[in-house]
Amino acid sequence: MPAAWAQANCQNTGSFDRWLADFKREALSQGISQATINAASPYLVFEQRILNIDRSQRFFAQTFLEISDKMLAGGPDPRRHRQDQAIQGLVCPRGKGIRVPAAVITAFWGLESDFGVAQGKDHSIKSIATLAFDCRRPDRFRGHLCRCTATDRTRRPARR
Repeated sequence: MPAAWAQANCQNTGSFDRWLADFKREALSQGISQATINAASPYLVFEQRILNIDRSQRFFAQTFLEISDKMLAGGPDPRRHRQDQAIQGLVCPRGKGIRVPAAVITAFWGLESDFGVAQGKDHSIKSIATLAFDCRRPDRFRGHLCRCTATDRTRRPARR
């Protein structure tokens, strides 16, 4: 059985409460204050609904041709060029770190949120905590949860 298939079809068998206690200890050891952890705690919950949504995303079951036919069907999005220009200086400053072409960032921005139109209704920390506990990609989300918990100020929802 391929590892990716096994990971995609894994079952969560551990206790979320035990996982959460370990996460909070890790966050403290990384310098996140107890006050910050306490403030984030109402959002550090497991929501099966988030996993159901994440695991049922048909987008990832499509072929490249299915996706490209849908994305290109209406022709170029006139907003894309404006967004490329708007973010060019913000995300790709000359001589600073890794440079990602604005067109690449703009493409993901358009795909994931329709350039900010689709913001979602779920709280980011709830979504990330659920995905960090999930057996499929815990390492990807656990580190992000520490950073998100430490810096969350806006309570902005994640796109789901």
